[in-house]
Amino acid sequence: MEQQLQCRYAFFDTIHYVIDIDDDMLTVRMFKDVLVNDPNYIPGVDVNSFNLIDSSNHPLLSKHRLELEFAPGDQDIYAIVLGELIKPELEGKWLKFVGAAQIERTVEGIIARNTTHNFYTRPALSQESLNEGIRVNQQCIAEYKDCMLWSFDYNFAGHNWHIPYNQFTFTHDTKINWSRHDKMNQFQTDPQIETVENNIVKRKPRFWRQRILSMFLFEKTMSFNAASLYCNISHMEGFDVSGDVNPTTLAHTPNMLADYSTLPMPYIILDGPSLLQPNEVGIINVTLSTTAASDGMTLYNYDTDLYVKTNNGYLAKSKINIVNGQGQFKIRALDLDSNDLMEIKAGFKHFSNWATKIIKVG
Repeated sequence: MEQQLQCRYAFFDTIHYVIDIDDDMLTVRMFKDVLVNDPNYIPGVDVNSFNLIDSSNHPLLSKHRLELEFAPGDQDIYAIVLGELIKPELEGKWLKFVGAAQIERTVEGIIARNTTHNFYTRPALSQESLNEGIRVNQQCIAEYKDCMLWSFDYNFAGHNWHIPYNQFTFTHDTKINWSRHDKMNQFQTDPQIETVENNIVKRKPRFWRQRILSMFLFEKTMSFNAASLYCNISHMEGFDVSGDVNPTTLAHTPNMLADYSTLPMPYIILDGPSLLQPNEVGIINVTLSTTAASDGMTLYNYDTDLYVKTNNGYLAKSKINIVNGQGQFKIRALDLDSNDLMEIKAGFKHFSNWATKIIKVG
């Protein structure tokens, strides 16, 4: 399938992120807050709570780095990085590291990680432990299937990353509409405590989370370097993406991932009878194609599992083995009457209803 690289300008914040990609690992590190010219004074940051990084040999700048370097008792230290160490266009500026998110493919499946350090300079009003500086691993075995859209989301109110996840598992489990789910997860608000006076907690809605990056991979064993990337970037000049992704190669689009049809994934062609008699058995042939049936099928030679269901009638199997891009299954108009309709839907484990076929009972 054709690889896509797309981005849209979505952030007015001065943010820059570095994307590191290898065959089996992808890491997104975020830097924000433009701090200009004076290394001895950084506005808004306590001079006792930051660490200036002015050497490219610092561990934080190594590829796929998630965490800060901590000394005992220093979990509240900021890392402020000289801009040109990140990107030449940022020379003379200082950027604050605000964490990273990462997925790694192992023999067991995907491991998702995030930086969980608390970057507030004052204690949170709830006084809850935020496990500062602890790397969180989450084994995502159930999410590791063919046809994945991994999401990297950032909490701008709390200044922390969410653990990456396969978006399709959420839409499949909740049956929520794609565009509604995507909007909720890119632009969520959440009540946040502002003050506590006389044991009265005052809250107000605050911007909570926004999508930084999505990575689509149809073949689960395909190299991450061959994945399609969808990036939200900054309006600020010089503040967008660097690392293993070249922003000049990104296609700009105002409606990134507006619907599923923009994803580089094979069409499912269901070929079989359009009419069955009551209780008659029909055979549906399945072909994976890189083009729609109306454009003439081009075989997508790949082995995978296809999941099928019907609203009426009977399917003996709900999971069909696709070998070299082809397979078949049986459908029976069991106990149906004339003029009933059988609506057959086919898709992948976490991406259902990608193809539909209607069979009328005669």
